Amino acid sequence: MDSIGDNLDSHMTHIKLAQYKEQPLLKKWAPTHNLSLLDGTHWYHGTTLVVVADNALRRGVISLFHDHITTGHAGNTKTLQLITLYYWWPNMKTFITEYIKGCATCQMTKVNTHPTHPPMFPITPADNAQPFETIAMDFITKLPQLGGFDTILIITDTDCSKASIFIPCHKTIDLEGVALLYLNHIIPHYSIPCKIISDHVLCSWALGPHFSFFSSSDMYLYDHMISTHMTAYLYNRAILLGTPLFPPFVCSPLFSLYGSL
Repeated sequence: MDSIGDNLDSHMTHIKLAQYKEQPLLKKWAPTHNLSLLDGTHWYHGTTLVVVADNALRRGVISLFHDHITTGHAGNTKTLQLITLYYWWPNMKTFITEYIKGCATCQMTKVNTHPTHPPMFPITPADNAQPFETIAMDFITKLPQLGGFDTILIITDTDCSKASIFIPCHKTIDLEGVALLYLNHIIPHYSIPCKIISDHVLCSWALGPHFSFFSSSDMYLYDHMISTHMTAYLYNRAILLGTPLFPPFVCSPLFSLYGSL
């Protein structure tokens, strides 16, 4: 493959020949742009050769310094810096910018610095919602073994009480396992939910970890002190703001459901 240097000699020859046809224009540019006959025959801007008003010729110059495999489709500034080492013409920065805007390779590989974000739709509670009618499900994972379990399934009542139920399980739990836990722990008390909110794809293979509440060192401090059921009780007894059953007051999920702590 030819190098830029090999092609540069060919381009310079064409540009010098093009100058002979544009002598009146170049003489007109000379006082305005400080051009000179540096070698006594061809027009230069400082030490760089002047490219006459020929768009095809100018595009060829830009292609040499922008599209060549050794330049890697550089941006506006870098391409301008490379070209101005050898060539000059009026308003060349604008011409180069427009050329790069039309470069298909650049547009396909351009990094989008202002990506569009999908709209967010807050989860709003339904009117007169019953406990655990709309639930959110998630997992606490990467826990040390305790009682044969290493994962906790969290089921939260999102519309009525904000109460949560914590069910110990294994990280290898599948769709059938989640359904069985729900059947045994939730349905006897609250029936079947109308809506389930989750960011997990429940399928027949093991569910991967998604977030952790505690580090392993934290859990070793607590695993002999508190069980999963005690964790659930303490959470539900905690004072929360703005539960739908009692919006003007401060109350806990247990108080929302049962009227007492």
